[in-house]
Amino acid sequence: MENRAVKVLFEHLMVEAALYYGVRDAEYLWKVSNDWIKGTFSSNQRYAEMEEFIGLGIGYGTRILDMACGCGNFVFNGLNRGIDVRGIDPCEWKHRIIDLVMHEMPFPRKWAGQFDVGFGENLPYPDEHFDLVSTCQTLEHVGDVKKCVSEMLRVLKKGGTMFIRAPDYRGSYEKHYWLPWFPRHRKFTMAYLKAKKRPTIGYEILKEITLPEIKKYIYSLGYKTVDLDEEKVKKKLHFLPKKVASSCASLYKFSVLVKSRLFFKEMGMNLAVLKT
Repeated sequence: MENRAVKVLFEHLMVEAALYYGVRDAEYLWKVSNDWIKGTFSSNQRYAEMEEFIGLGIGYGTRILDMACGCGNFVFNGLNRGIDVRGIDPCEWKHRIIDLVMHEMPFPRKWAGQFDVGFGENLPYPDEHFDLVSTCQTLEHVGDVKKCVSEMLRVLKKGGTMFIRAPDYRGSYEKHYWLPWFPRHRKFTMAYLKAKKRPTIGYEILKEITLPEIKKYIYSLGYKTVDLDEEKVKKKLHFLPKKVASSCASLYKFSVLVKSRLFFKEMGMNLAVLKT
């Protein structure tokens, strides 16, 4: 495979990382570029989590939306599995990279029609159109978090599941800036970034979302959420009574929060939302 798509992505990431966050680590960004284009670990992991949660394999006939599909890795992975996956992303330059990948890989040309240009706040799909909806490391970047969540639920079929992976800004490390963080203290953080001689433009458009806030909003819409990280702990403790295993899972989540606050560790959320 040629590396044109990887090189173009790398050039974009170098510019954006420096402009928005003051990060200029070429070696790291080259690795990220390769992972986004060629890597399958992340997308394989997402499909595995989906299948484990819904309790059956995902295959022909399953319709999935990847909201903010980036350079298409998750979509291409799913199409290779015979799944009807559709990706949407607002960035024109990412769609140009998708076109490069299409030319560099022996993919069927019709797959190009599986990608749409658009924003999560206004998805161009009918109500209850997809069996599964997924978004990964995106909600912190959107213009209106609640509108995006509402739109994803709108296009999800009854009985379907939405999967959300995103940062949890209760933690004390920021993955874009590579810096220890002070959760939700906006004025202080602006002064902190200026003192560090880092650009503030990235922070100005960043949404410091938290797991409790996302869960509360989804609950207000009438839907149930499941914390997939807690579920993994419960499954490991399957030999214990359910209430005990549930308490241990909650204690584990609390320990993650404490560890993040004390040792400047990144936190994330990993949710499934059931549309009943």
